[in-house]
Amino acid sequence: MNSRGVSILVEYLLLMSIVSFFVILMTLQLNDQLKEVHLGKVVENQFSDVSAEISSQIVDILTIAPSNGYVKARIYMPDRIGDREYFAGFKEEDGYSYVYIESEDGKYQKYLGLGGTTLYFQPRGITNSLSEEHVLEYSRKSVVFPSAVLILRPAIVLANETSNGETVIDVSKSSAYGWWNWEVELWNGTKITGDMGSATYTLSVVWNETEFVTYCNYDSTNYTAYCNLTLTVSDLTYNLNDTDTATLVITKNTSSNPDLYIRKFVIPPQVAPGEPFEIHIYLQGRGFLLEGRGTTLSVVHVIDTSGSMDWKTKYDSFSGYVTPSVWNVQLDINSSFLGKSVLIEVYTTDDLSPWWDGLDKDDAFVVRVEQADGDVWYANGELGTLNGRYFYDSRVTSSEIGIWNISTLVAIPEKPIPVTIEVYRYDGYWNLVYSTTTTYTANYSTETVQLPENFTRNDLYDYLAIKLNSPYYYDFLAWATYSTTTDFCYDYSTRTYCLISPAAADNYTYYVVPYAFDASLYEGDASIQKLDSARIAAITFDSALENSDYVGLVDYSYYATKHTVNTSGALTYLTTNKTVVDEEIKDLSPSGATNIYHALNQAKEVLLENTTAISGTKPLIILMSDGEPTWGSYLWDPADPYTDPRCDGSSYCVDAANRAIDEANTIKSTYIGSENITICTIAFGYDANTAFLQEIASTKPDGSKCFYTATNYQELVDAYNDISKTFKLSAKNVTITDVIPSGLELVGEPTVSISGNATADVPIVYQLPDGTAVRLNISEVYINDEIELVFQAVANKPGDYQLDVYGVSNVTYEPYPFTGDIAVYNLTVVSGRVSTAESAVVEIS
Repeated sequence: MNSRGVSILVEYLLLMSIVSFFVILMTLQLNDQLKEVHLGKVVENQFSDVSAEISSQIVDILTIAPSNGYVKARIYMPDRIGDREYFAGFKEEDGYSYVYIESEDGKYQKYLGLGGTTLYFQPRGITNSLSEEHVLEYSRKSVVFPSAVLILRPAIVLANETSNGETVIDVSKSSAYGWWNWEVELWNGTKITGDMGSATYTLSVVWNETEFVTYCNYDSTNYTAYCNLTLTVSDLTYNLNDTDTATLVITKNTSSNPDLYIRKFVIPPQVAPGEPFEIHIYLQGRGFLLEGRGTTLSVVHVIDTSGSMDWKTKYDSFSGYVTPSVWNVQLDINSSFLGKSVLIEVYTTDDLSPWWDGLDKDDAFVVRVEQADGDVWYANGELGTLNGRYFYDSRVTSSEIGIWNISTLVAIPEKPIPVTIEVYRYDGYWNLVYSTTTTYTANYSTETVQLPENFTRNDLYDYLAIKLNSPYYYDFLAWATYSTTTDFCYDYSTRTYCLISPAAADNYTYYVVPYAFDASLYEGDASIQKLDSARIAAITFDSALENSDYVGLVDYSYYATKHTVNTSGALTYLTTNKTVVDEEIKDLSPSGATNIYHALNQAKEVLLENTTAISGTKPLIILMSDGEPTWGSYLWDPADPYTDPRCDGSSYCVDAANRAIDEANTIKSTYIGSENITICTIAFGYDANTAFLQEIASTKPDGSKCFYTATNYQELVDAYNDISKTFKLSAKNVTITDVIPSGLELVGEPTVSISGNATADVPIVYQLPDGTAVRLNISEVYINDEIELVFQAVANKPGDYQLDVYGVSNVTYEPYPFTGDIAVYNLTVVSGRVSTAESAVVEIS
């Protein structure tokens, strides 16, 4: 080997080493580049997934986004992508908003457009992939201005030097976005404060003429002050406030006329476009209970005490549903019974006390035996033992071999009892072949009847009758319990009839227990004496009278009796002490014929005894009858009250009716002071002569007759109540008309709420040239009634809007004394503001 050969080898080796180095270097670089390309693709895909997740959550949020409120949603993001930490957030480029994701080293980025969704919110925020939790938070707030609404109940108070008046300051209809406080400043500078958790305050009003002259609008002629109260509602969230003013009428003039207190307000006064204003129109019958009826009343109760007033009248009714509890047992009557007698006994060892005390316990059981051949036997009636029922078959035939079904029902409420079935076969002797016992509990229902206290002498009613109606009494037995007494209710005509006589003012529980396997529905009623119903109605009427009202009593049958109720002063038969009259009512008793002429005559004498003493009051006769004029003809002489040559006392007597009509006409044309005597009549029961009683009745202010029908106790009480209301009217023929001007849209249906005795029609909506009208008709408004009409209006553009049309938006009504004149109250023009709401925000963190 020469040196040249060595040199070539060395050169070769050196060259190969250099080439190998470059190959290795290039391979390493190419591998990194390939890995980087693959990683970039993975990162791009997963960044796209994360951005799509964020975008999807945003769309979901917007589908449920509230107009005011907050939504929070979790975002699921991997800690690392391609072993790289990253950030996710929102960016704005060239006026467009994007979800963007960027690796922590800034090498990888991904943008995803949010499109039109950003019209609904502002995106902001950023989150790191290593954060413990990733959330999207949506929030939107519209500034909701507070609304101050001040209501006074009542809006007029009676006060004088010795007696304070009282009104309730009610701010509960006020509102705000968050927690709010309120302050009411009185006319004299006194301040009353509270918060939304205590929205009412009872104000005691002192009569102070000097103060009224200084701070109020004072009418010295009528002793009446018109004093302003100012409410300020402060919103603690936005530090905004609103005010409202109401006028309280303070008077010591009891003869001032009743009227309507009318308010219109809007909640809230400022809204966002597309959000509704809630418009309220509030009416209150303003006045005193003694107003609208000729100051005070002088009323004479004229109560029928003829023999038919001892008859029953319905006091209460009830209905229910109860499913029988049936014990079913199956017997295998096999061939060993063929040709032999069988005896089945069903009984209890319990004494069934107190429900069946003194009664045959076997009557508590109903037993049905269905034999294998389909024959069904009922063990009842004569098939009784000392403690139950039995079934007997003298010879079991081949067709009767098989399964027999025994069904048992026991009528006993409340008390679980042991019931045994024993089966005997006659094998030359009675052989017990089967026995089983169960604890039986009957299904039952209860009804409660309450006789009230303080309406009868010693709180005893003549009787109480409780029963089920036909045909339901066939399927049930019944008991009545009261105090410590348990009465089994039974007679041969109705079977569930309980008569308690006398009946104490107490609670009576009526137990209804199934006595038939198919029992279900039941209906029944409770009755009391007609005269006892009349006592309750008349005394209830008296309890609603004012302290200054006079009241007297006349009862009548063959003749009428004026009751002495006053032993001092200028009056004998009228008194302001209602308790004395009520005690007289409690002592009435029924018997005899029906002399309506003399009843009216004596009531007239009561009112005319001393017209000076009752001048200025409204004289009223309330005559109640359950029949017709059967006594008291023109030949009848009160000196010989039990003789009437023309009437027999048992049927309608024309001569007696004509004499009563003449007397009624005389009374109705008789004046005491400036008030004529009014006659209100009540036809009580199905036998009352409605045509006759309607004829003798006076005409009410609304043009209808002061005549009522009552077929039961409750209707009688309602009739007396309605007569009382007739003289408590504040306004009649009331119509609310409010017009929403053009540019506003009515949404939803108007609603009406009523507190008191008023009744209203359904509100109607119609178009006028000025806008959309809402109208509500109310036939009568009584003192202290409250009526509120509520509807909503929407505007879609920002701006200030009037929420009614002056002169068209009004309340019209017929005021006291209801002569047909119509008063018009133009609703106050209220305004509302529609302003752009604060934009919504979606923030990632």
